[in-house]
Amino acid sequence: MQFRVIAVERILIYMAFGLLLIDAVTGLFLLKFGVNTNLSILYKIVFLMGCLVLLYKQSSFEFQLSFSLILLLIIWALANNVTYGPSSLIEDFGDGLKLLSPIIVFFAFTHFKYHEAKDFIVKFVVITLGVLVVNIVFTFIGIGRSTYGNFGAKGFFQSGNSLSAIIVLLSAFLLTLCYRRGMLAFLTSFLVMLATAAAIGTKSAILGVVLVAGMIFVLRFRATYTQLAISGVIFIVLSALMFVAVKMLMETTLWDRILFFYNNGGLTRVLLSGRDAFLLEILPTFTQSGFADLFFGMGAEKLHYFDKAKVEIDPVDILFKFGFLLTFLYFGLLSLVLGKVFTLPLLRNDPWQSDLKLAACISTSVLLFMAFIAGHVLINGVVTFIWGAMLALPFWHRNNVRYRPQPVTRAPMAQATTQSHQ
Repeated sequence: MQFRVIAVERILIYMAFGLLLIDAVTGLFLLKFGVNTNLSILYKIVFLMGCLVLLYKQSSFEFQLSFSLILLLIIWALANNVTYGPSSLIEDFGDGLKLLSPIIVFFAFTHFKYHEAKDFIVKFVVITLGVLVVNIVFTFIGIGRSTYGNFGAKGFFQSGNSLSAIIVLLSAFLLTLCYRRGMLAFLTSFLVMLATAAAIGTKSAILGVVLVAGMIFVLRFRATYTQLAISGVIFIVLSALMFVAVKMLMETTLWDRILFFYNNGGLTRVLLSGRDAFLLEILPTFTQSGFADLFFGMGAEKLHYFDKAKVEIDPVDILFKFGFLLTFLYFGLLSLVLGKVFTLPLLRNDPWQSDLKLAACISTSVLLFMAFIAGHVLINGVVTFIWGAMLALPFWHRNNVRYRPQPVTRAPMAQATTQSHQ
């Protein structure tokens, strides 16, 4: 049985390395050949099945809970689309899987123990960041998509905001680990991630990287003379860089977009990018609908009657699509998961677990903030599978420490006997 668990764990690790790559390949076929291969969907269904197999062998409660959630989702999707076509059924079921995926993946990855979490996160950040950069380069050479018109680069991905969430996740773990190596490594990695965010061209990506770096710096800062001196230098350098960046930003279409929203609604409109108008369009219909729509949600079919089927404020979109029942269930389970992460006791003298927990907490805080102002976080398959795996990293590392074979030491009596024979 142990051999099978090790094999499943290894398969899931290798599949996690390919999560963003598969999304890019699927987007490539769709953009260049007009063919929707559904490769990403199939890949992630297999990935979830692997998680269920591991939970079946490791935790009967979490397996039963995860299986029950998927079964409930199937029943909901079927009941909500009795009179509609299969396309709406598939869309509802797919969005539901995206919603539940971080919880199920988190459950599975917290049981990993036979492979090193610190090896995984280093390789994962390198591979995923590499995929992201390659896609940005493809846009610059005229192969991939732009984020807004002719501004920004998102390669073969559908949504720039989903890449913003990926940038936040990668930044949290990369910057946390680099901070322990020194301020130069931290500053260098921050500039790399900020440049990547600027290349994508979304407000949420740039703001997300700045928030992540600021939170790490504040929470890890120690008021020594060296730290204060270095911090002063960094502040001056960053101020100069931000001045140059703002001047460059003012020459782009993104600046025109920001000014338009500011002139037509102030700072709130800038942050929401007009999403409040989409909310006010759907909200009256939802509140005045019958019990079924309020309790079980409007589903994909009814939402497509509006000019825009999504408000792109994730908690609101979840409520409109899934209704109060599944919304309360989802946020209740997510609160339990995040509560476990935020309250996880730290191992003594173990900087790796401290760093992994800090990165998980900071990235989650920023992602939840982004879910309210940009969307494409909580119900986006590009983000949620990766988020679930990275939330589990401090638990995974704790398992490595607890189950790591201890070196065999010779008993004092045995040592004395050996010396007497000599």
